[in-house]
Amino acid sequence: MIIAALILIYVIIIYLAFTVNVFQFGLLLFDNADGDSFSDLDDSRRRKLNVFFEDLTSFNHFVTLYDNFAAITTAAIALYFAGKLSNGTPILYAAWAVLALIVTLLVNLVVAQTMSKRVPSRWIEKTLKSRLSMIRFLYMLFRPFVRALGILMEKFKREHLSEEQKEDMVERAIESLADSAGLNEPLVEEDEKEMIGNIFELDQTAVKEIMVPRTEMTGISIFADFDEIQRIAIASGHSRFPVFTEDLDNIKGILYVKDLFANFPLPIDNFSVSDFMRKPYFVPETKKISDLLNELKLSHKHIAIVVDEYGGIAGLITLEDVIEVIVGDIQDEHDIEEADIVKLDNGSIRVDANISIEDIADHLGVEIDDGEFETVGGLIYDLVGSLPRVGQIVSSEHFEFTVERMEGQRIETVRVQLRQKNSH
Repeated sequence: MIIAALILIYVIIIYLAFTVNVFQFGLLLFDNADGDSFSDLDDSRRRKLNVFFEDLTSFNHFVTLYDNFAAITTAAIALYFAGKLSNGTPILYAAWAVLALIVTLLVNLVVAQTMSKRVPSRWIEKTLKSRLSMIRFLYMLFRPFVRALGILMEKFKREHLSEEQKEDMVERAIESLADSAGLNEPLVEEDEKEMIGNIFELDQTAVKEIMVPRTEMTGISIFADFDEIQRIAIASGHSRFPVFTEDLDNIKGILYVKDLFANFPLPIDNFSVSDFMRKPYFVPETKKISDLLNELKLSHKHIAIVVDEYGGIAGLITLEDVIEVIVGDIQDEHDIEEADIVKLDNGSIRVDANISIEDIADHLGVEIDDGEFETVGGLIYDLVGSLPRVGQIVSSEHFEFTVERMEGQRIETVRVQLRQKNSH
């Protein structure tokens, strides 16, 4: 009776591990539960499914925890059977235990990890719909541990790993690789080492930190004709555009210019942007870059629309933006070569208002606490409390800002100088 119960528990645990991993893969393949694929779900189930889409990081923590739970539990069951089969003989027990653990490891790897990534897409879609209640129940059981894991990981990253420690970890890892390979010369150059270090930053960087803000987005009206699209594309140098109705808060799709040229000759008289636009992909501004990169890769998308906590359009982000986090700025034939930070003769610097406070602090060698505002422009607006004017001087704890150029209500460039602290 006990043996039959343990076998049943073993099978159920493996089945749940498979289902959980298929469910996770489905969350990566689909944008949300609002599309045509989920039109047969009622509003309540669609909202419940969207909760997982909107917090993929927590769900990934849940999958990690369940996979480890499954591995430990099935290993314990396997060791129990090894004890039964050995009849108390130590040598036999050791042999059976090793065999049982190897089989359990293979079952977990093949069923939960490998097979779950190779199921047909229609099965994945069916799993998201039919297993939602089961997954929600499991998730609620693990929820306290998921939260604890998320808090611990964030706390460890922010408090226990300084930038110097992260760089040191990268350097020691590279040196270890070189030593194991028997190389006397450096395995990678300094710029390559920096790129590897940047990869470690992906799971700590939020989308909102590198996105193109809404004020700098170039969109195309859904009512635009071909000539207007051509003018906008040539003037901006972009090849992908959000398509909107009324304004950028109402984005209906994404237009790839190449889709127009692929359908030449176009029906000029009956031309409609909606016939060529693709489905938009929305992501929350708090999503981590590492998660976004995986989603863009799996969904074969190159651009995502970023929404804020209130559901408004905050900006957009492209695959190129994500790659630039790793390799640095990518200059193409449409980009204007321009330094983000320009040194001036008097010791001050000229910066773009969109540059982060952290970047100028690093450049000037100042340690600052993380504040509410990420960019120079955002901090200046908060300090002034109203629309700043050209030539206006604003001071913070560490810096003195001079607004040099504005375009409409947006600050373009700012001169920054370290404040001289009085000594008493």
